[in-house]
Amino acid sequence: MNRTSEGNNKTTKAIRTDRPQDDFDIIGGVSHSDLDNTGKRHFPVATAPPNIRFPCCPMPYSMIEVKPVSAENIMVVTEVEYCKQVVAKLQREKIIAMATEGINLGKEGPLTLIQIGTCSGLVFVFDILLNRDLVEKGRLRCLLEDEHVTKVIHDSCYVNAALNFQFATSLRNVFDTQVAHLIIEEDRGRRLPAGLKLSDICLQYTDNAEKLYTYDWRTNSKMTWMAAIGNFWANRPLTLDMLEYAAGDVIVLVPDVYRCQSEYIDDNGLRERFEHRVDEWLQMEIDSVVKEKQGKRVAKTVRDILFEIDAKYDDRATLLNILDIDEENAISIASYEDAAQVSDRLCKLKCEQILSHMNGLEIKMRSDVESLEGRTNLLDYLKYYMTLPDSRVRDQAAEILKNLIKAVLERIEEKYDTNTTTNMLSSMEREALLSIFYLDIVQGNWGDVITSLYWRFMQEDVHGMINFLRFYPSLFSLTDAEYSKITFFGKSKGNVPEQLSELSNALLHAIRSYNAANGSYVIDIRRKSGVV
Repeated sequence: MNRTSEGNNKTTKAIRTDRPQDDFDIIGGVSHSDLDNTGKRHFPVATAPPNIRFPCCPMPYSMIEVKPVSAENIMVVTEVEYCKQVVAKLQREKIIAMATEGINLGKEGPLTLIQIGTCSGLVFVFDILLNRDLVEKGRLRCLLEDEHVTKVIHDSCYVNAALNFQFATSLRNVFDTQVAHLIIEEDRGRRLPAGLKLSDICLQYTDNAEKLYTYDWRTNSKMTWMAAIGNFWANRPLTLDMLEYAAGDVIVLVPDVYRCQSEYIDDNGLRERFEHRVDEWLQMEIDSVVKEKQGKRVAKTVRDILFEIDAKYDDRATLLNILDIDEENAISIASYEDAAQVSDRLCKLKCEQILSHMNGLEIKMRSDVESLEGRTNLLDYLKYYMTLPDSRVRDQAAEILKNLIKAVLERIEEKYDTNTTTNMLSSMEREALLSIFYLDIVQGNWGDVITSLYWRFMQEDVHGMINFLRFYPSLFSLTDAEYSKITFFGKSKGNVPEQLSELSNALLHAIRSYNAANGSYVIDIRRKSGVV
């Protein structure tokens, strides 16, 4: 599918560089590479979308009028000196909106863009992929850690994890719109409120219909592109479409959403509670203790609600009888074992909920499998369902798991290329790849993209085993299947990458050396006895 003529015309616009000078019109300290032959600033922005390998463009919207984000209000920052000046100006703001783009953003998923918007409608896009020095030398870190500037962010935990692990930077003074929503819902009487997408947050906390409508349209388009191009936010040069998508994530946050949520929090005396929860939220993907504490808090609430459900309903109850949304959420969050500890009635409701969930998955797989690829732990849930007593649940879970893995692997071959690194894949894509039997790869039963990614995973896996044995030898163990695989890799130099073969032999040598040094075959004994 080709872009519509309207869309192609839109991408030929250039970002204006001759804006009237104001507080953010920074001219001083410009390098020669930033100026054209007329002395005006230019930005490295492409005039066409990134190259793609198969049809994936958004549905044409030629019948509706979509007002674009004003190009003159989007500033691309790639140079260190320019970044310093932008940061100095932004540090004078009391409130800024912030968002990021990346590939499966988190601890490992690379962060590629940081967008910062002001209440006046300006958006600065910091291209971190093109120039990582923007964070340290460009003093962007100073802004992110500035206690005097409030950063309005939606769901900050993954953003903070990416900054922490990839740039040794931690956000300070954050107003998280996701946390604010949860706190507000709890104050209104909810016990297990669910998080919302940014578009839904905007719908609930702003009456700016024009801004919301244009954002919602761009979000749908962005999701379509990202589903088709696995490393969409690593494509360079940036296109005007990409910049508008990125800018949309911040222009909706301030001032409308921030003002609405902040006023409710202050009017109802929730500020201290909110700030404490935000501090926890920022650490959720960094500190396992904080994450466990949050999990225990939710688990206690779920357990309390399960006992209330058991007392409230009789054996004729079905999910259709349960109209309270917190009760629905409690049944959904609870494990089968949690339900079994309460009563057989809850077990029946839990099985009913699981079957309903899997029916929904089957429908999505037929029409929208890409929406499932970002679902964390979905494959783990299906494997867990396969262990439950109910044969209907087990059989349906096994069938869905098989079909889902097949669909995900097919899309990996389409979305990525042979240069893709493992940290660009979602957790589901990683699990799907690692489910492949290594002899199928050796025999050439999979495409070039899957084969190259599989070997990269194996090299990382074996390298990790070597380090684990080195630092924690008393805890190291291998299963028989793992030992057979490593032995095969070490002996099959012509059938596996040379580096993987060398690493496998190094691991086997290290195991033999450890056994010899300890006068026993403790690692082999653990393997044969099934201790892992």
